[in-house]
Amino acid sequence: MGRLGAITELDVAIVPQRLLARTVVTESLDDFISIVEAAAAAHAAALAGHAPAAEVLAALAPLDMTQVQHPLCYG
Repeated sequence: MGRLGAITELDVAIVPQRLLARTVVTESLDDFISIVEAAAAAHAAALAGHAPAAEVLAALAPLDMTQVQHPLCYG
């Protein structure tokens, strides 16, 4: 920290990327919406039940690392 309170030096740790396994799953938009709704309901139930943080995060596991590429999304 410099005299004027400005940060003059910063150390940043470099964390290696984790390995990813990519898969392609073809689903209808309705099926995907059902998966999202189920995960949202499980997440809300875990929060309402004051579950431990690990259980709250586990409720969202079906959506972890999910990307949607659907023609309707691109107008």
